[in-house]
Amino acid sequence: MSESGSESGSKRSRGMGARDVAICVLADARAGRRTAKRSIDELLGRYTVRFEDVGLASELVWGVVRHRLTLEAVLQFVVTAKWERLSPTMQHVLLVAAYQLLCLDGVPAFAVIHEAVEQAKREGGRPAGGFVNAALRTLQRRLIGRGQSAPGDDPRTCVRIGPQRTCRFDGPVLPDPTADRILYLSVATSHPTFLVERWTRAFGPAAAESLCRIGTCRPAAVLRPNRLRTDAAALAARLATEGCEVEVVGDEAVVLINPPAVGPILAGSSFREGLFQPQDITAMHAVRLADPKPGAVVLDLCAGFGTKATQAAERMRDQGVVLASDSDSRKLKSLQRNCQRLGLTCVRPIAVDALDAAVAAEPRLDVILIDVPCSNTGVLARRPEARYRVSRRSLAALATAQRSLLERAASLARRETRLVYSTCSVEREENEAVVDSFRQGHREWRIVRMEKNLPQAGGRAAQWRDGGFVALLVRV
Repeated sequence: MSESGSESGSKRSRGMGARDVAICVLADARAGRRTAKRSIDELLGRYTVRFEDVGLASELVWGVVRHRLTLEAVLQFVVTAKWERLSPTMQHVLLVAAYQLLCLDGVPAFAVIHEAVEQAKREGGRPAGGFVNAALRTLQRRLIGRGQSAPGDDPRTCVRIGPQRTCRFDGPVLPDPTADRILYLSVATSHPTFLVERWTRAFGPAAAESLCRIGTCRPAAVLRPNRLRTDAAALAARLATEGCEVEVVGDEAVVLINPPAVGPILAGSSFREGLFQPQDITAMHAVRLADPKPGAVVLDLCAGFGTKATQAAERMRDQGVVLASDSDSRKLKSLQRNCQRLGLTCVRPIAVDALDAAVAAEPRLDVILIDVPCSNTGVLARRPEARYRVSRRSLAALATAQRSLLERAASLARRETRLVYSTCSVEREENEAVVDSFRQGHREWRIVRMEKNLPQAGGRAAQWRDGGFVALLVRV
């Protein structure tokens, strides 16, 4: 398939099945051409995909990304060739099929294997099809059961595919945890050893394992009611009429009990009418801590798609000004559309080169939100791709950029301005170290509050929390 965005009309009308979409997206993600979400969106815009295939394609992509290292270990247990010698496409064909066989129930195994074989033939002819058929038949044969693990089960033979479900094999597919606990957790939960090692050092073995296990989960969908149009109880009642099972958490959020695909929720009338905005409870802490009042002037320095900017505007009753700035003009356009959906008029998207003038034109500046780009290690369940990008070099580069953004905020601040620095990371380099470094050079700023939350999960969706960090600073 061409990588160009200028396909002819005939190509645009050509159909693609769910597995074909998944293979293309995984190839894009592996090559670093674009994120999986953006790749899915572009493919859906360029090719005809049946409605029922869109959800399955997304499920396959995110399932493989979330469990890639585990699936690779299982496949190396059954393939006759060295894994690294297989072409990327052949690897993806096998990974998608293995994910379906191990984790999904909707498609019969014979149909999964048949389609994988046909894909392999298109890639490498009949020999490739025969190879894939043999590998998947062997996988099917050596998989001896799916269900809850028993106390006596060998952890090397049990692959966890959900909070309470495992796949059991007739031989060891995972490393021995008694010989190398780090390697075992890495393969069993599909987190690079770099992350498992640093989390073990930073938080201890139990917390590190919890972080890894949560990273394999499907996160709960948390919806922030638009307080200008509804409240949590009313939103819960409305969503129930649309077929959603919901649970109210405090007065701030509605949590779907069974983490669904977000797509159906965002396609419903409640979303179109601007009754809610998806946002995790941990992510809400930054604006809560800032506590902007009606009539305030707020600057969101790294606004992105505007989740925190719109949260601030709602808390301000749409009275005052929220300057929403970002270096990505595409995100600012999306932010503007989101404000229209939510019925917010006080949010003003500002290009980076126009920011100084926009701030100078305001009589005061009460709050600056600095929700910086980060490694996303507190939200790996939501952004599973991010786990494969984290390294010492990437953390150092991010910390440098984060310090620059905090310095930029301080340069724009007035005497009355409160700075709220936040990330969705759990790494010290991006959190406490950035704030401490800033304080070393700016003794006139005082830390009022600083907190870091590790992600949490439980038996109910209401117990879900993303991980993240927030710090509130004021001038002495």
